[in-house]
Amino acid sequence: MRALLAILTLTTLAGPALAAPPLSVAEFERYVTGRTLTYALNGSVAGIEQYMSDRRVMWVDEEHQCQTGKWYPKSSQICFAYKGEDQPKCWTFFKEGDRLSARYETGGTGQIMTEIHASKSPLACSTPEAGA
Repeated sequence: MRALLAILTLTTLAGPALAAPPLSVAEFERYVTGRTLTYALNGSVAGIEQYMSDRRVMWVDEEHQCQTGKWYPKSSQICFAYKGEDQPKCWTFFKEGDRLSARYETGGTGQIMTEIHASKSPLACSTPEAGA
């Protein structure tokens, strides 16, 4: 009984990312390309990412700062390399129903980010890289 209780507690604390297997690179690419996804972290909007062709991305954070970059696979993780940043940010993505969830793998924090909105509209950024 204790073992069962420990497993249930661990599963509950770990969040949704343990409920489904990680997405493959092909599944992730098929789901995100051409979409703009809004993500939340701990119940608050963390940012919005536009996924373009050729694995290009644009991220807008909660302070409305735009960053351009590319994503690439690394083992079972998806990593994002943004212009002006030294270290890529790697995540393991999961499909939870009709939305994504992602566990942050860089630095071992294990934070879970969840998709809260999806659209096909491009981001409105006023950076030279964005073409605006």
